[in-house]
Amino acid sequence: MHARRVALVALVVTALVGPSAASAAEDAAVVPLLVVNLEDEAVDQVTEALARALVDGGAGPVRGGREVRRRLPGDGLSPACPSDPACLADLRARLEAGPLVFVVLARVGEELQADPTVVIEGEAEARPALKGQLSELTALTWLAPKVQGWLPMQAVLPPPDPGPQAEVTSTWRRPSWPVWAAAGLSVAALGAGIGLGVAARAKEAELVDAGCEVRPCPAADVDALLTRAHWADASYGVAAVAAAAAVGLYYVLDVGGDEVTVSPAGAGVAVSGRF
Repeated sequence: MHARRVALVALVVTALVGPSAASAAEDAAVVPLLVVNLEDEAVDQVTEALARALVDGGAGPVRGGREVRRRLPGDGLSPACPSDPACLADLRARLEAGPLVFVVLARVGEELQADPTVVIEGEAEARPALKGQLSELTALTWLAPKVQGWLPMQAVLPPPDPGPQAEVTSTWRRPSWPVWAAAGLSVAALGAGIGLGVAARAKEAELVDAGCEVRPCPAADVDALLTRAHWADASYGVAAVAAAAAVGLYYVLDVGGDEVTVSPAGAGVAVSGRF
């Protein structure tokens, strides 16, 4: 009974993780198989550039660089790994990848040589060697045409049809002349209040400079200051009342105005109204 339960649990787990594992196996990886006279940083640059060139060529997800190198066995790979089923199985499990692009990298003087071998479904096939400077082997424009066809291209699905779009309309009403008049009065009164307020401040500063804080000032100057301040306050009040009247006329009382409706029509916009 215990053995049957274990087997049942194993089947359930396999069913749950199977799709994700299968999708991960569709990814490819560029693997440094053997490196001669080349530092790890340069190796990562070349394998990362090869992966990006393969992706740009339509090969689907391809990984390379340090992400792949850090998952490799600590004692390195056997040169026979591309034809060794056990080594391939271990490497695919480590990298969570299907197709593998093995690369033998060697530096000879100032020139690098990369000898690739592509393994797809257990079949190993050599690809033409790449020779050039490090700057060339890491340049997409140089690599892209050379790696074309190394891996099968993945079909690109068209974007899903969003279906019919809901019609969006917007209706607004042009203000009538009473609304414009009230709004204009509000703006004018606000401007007057600001101007009179500035004038009152200037007069107050003038009186302070004349020493009116410690001795009486001429009554005419004090009256001028108070008059400007009172008129500024009155202007602000008129501006507030006129603004409220404009809003009331437009929204509350619904006085006059022409209705205009804007809605999409094919490739353009349709505008209709009542005037």
